[in-house]
Amino acid sequence: MPGKYRRDWFEHRDRIASLVRDEASRTIPIGGRFVCNDESEDDAMYFYLKAQGFSISDVQQCEVFASKLVTISERAIHEAISQLRLIASERSYRLQSVEAGEPESGQARILASEQDYVPWWEIGD
Repeated sequence: MPGKYRRDWFEHRDRIASLVRDEASRTIPIGGRFVCNDESEDDAMYFYLKAQGFSISDVQQCEVFASKLVTISERAIHEAISQLRLIASERSYRLQSVEAGEPESGQARILASEQDYVPWWEIGD
C-alpha cells in the first residue's frame, strides 16, 4: 500500500479484538481523522470524502473527521483501516487516527493511530 507517513503507525490489535468481541455484527461508524499538509486543500478533501459516501462530523482548519457505517467483524475493521490509509495517501493527507464510535461523545475507541496520538477525551486537565 502506498504511504507517506511521517510518524510510526500502529494498529491497536487489543482494541480491535475487544471491539469485535463486544460489537460483533452490529453496525457502527468507523472513521478517520485526516490532517492536511502544506499543499492540501481543505475544501477539496471535504467534498471528496462526501462524494465517497462518508459522513463528516468534525471539520477544523486543516483537519477533518469522516466516517462510514461498518458491520463489525475483524475483516471489516481491517478493510476500513486500509481504505482510510489509502485515501490519506492518495490525497496527500496524514491519517492521524482511525476511530470506532462517535468521537464527539468522548466514547470512541482508537483502533489505529500515529504513535503519539492522544484523543481529546484522554487528555487530563
